[in-house]
Amino acid sequence: MDLTVIVCTYNRLESLKRLVAGFDACKQPGRITWELLIINNNSTDGTDGYLSELVESSRHLRSADEPLQGLSHSRNRGIMEAAGRFLFFMDDDAAPDGDFLCSIERALQSYVDARCFGVKVISHFPQKPDWFAIDGPFALTGILGIYDLGESDRILTSADPHPLGSGILIEKGLIGEVGCFDTNLGVKEGVKYPSRGEDTDLMDRLRTGGTAIYYLANTVVNHYPDLLRYNLSHLKKMYIGSGLGLARDHIDNCTRIFGVPRYLYKHTLGCLLRAVCWHMRGRGDAAVYYRTRYWLALGMIMWNLGLHREDE
Repeated sequence: MDLTVIVCTYNRLESLKRLVAGFDACKQPGRITWELLIINNNSTDGTDGYLSELVESSRHLRSADEPLQGLSHSRNRGIMEAAGRFLFFMDDDAAPDGDFLCSIERALQSYVDARCFGVKVISHFPQKPDWFAIDGPFALTGILGIYDLGESDRILTSADPHPLGSGILIEKGLIGEVGCFDTNLGVKEGVKYPSRGEDTDLMDRLRTGGTAIYYLANTVVNHYPDLLRYNLSHLKKMYIGSGLGLARDHIDNCTRIFGVPRYLYKHTLGCLLRAVCWHMRGRGDAAVYYRTRYWLALGMIMWNLGLHREDE
């Protein structure tokens, strides 16, 4: 088996149906074999019955259950169950482009020595609120599931953002070398501020180890985010959690005041003042952008001061 597409799902039956329909409509590759592996993480919305019917009728689809709650646990279960030499991780609120499988086939044939790729992820917002931007200088690209580095394939540089968790293609053997997803990270039950994602942590380990990560401009995943999640309360939790993770994983060797890097005080205050100024100018998108920068810095300060609890 050449490719396993791993999809972890929890109570998103309708989104999952859209994803499966997307793979049914995909142009089929001629030279690689593939499977769609869906990991059911304790769904209670009828997902188990739906998957049972699909497995009986589809030659490409398999499913497995993961009893431990959390995306990291589910992804690691997918790695264990996968038969493919390469693994593609896709979220259950996404769907493949019509040329998705064939574009992966072309990439594996063109970049024979490559072991890890990030693909383009396009988010669709039919009723996007005006208070956040998806492009331009104030775009909240990563948190909104957008990853677009242009129209040409290339190797990522240190200045490029990590590929998104819903757009990672990686050799299974490489995961065996660097380790699976960290189950202490990411979204899970009982955590008020989700820390840095397990996918970000994996990319950090790969880059630190010198693995070249290729960007595939013509391999496209369509993302359909649930806009009910994108409110200021949700963004605040996500960005503070990201700040906690950044501070935990990157120890700054610098001057500190009360245990906090001195530069963080100035940076945090600057972000807050910019948010207020843009709000007064009537630019909600810019104000929200700087509020997210403020929350990120606040999370870093909280970690350094010890003002956090994982189980809140």
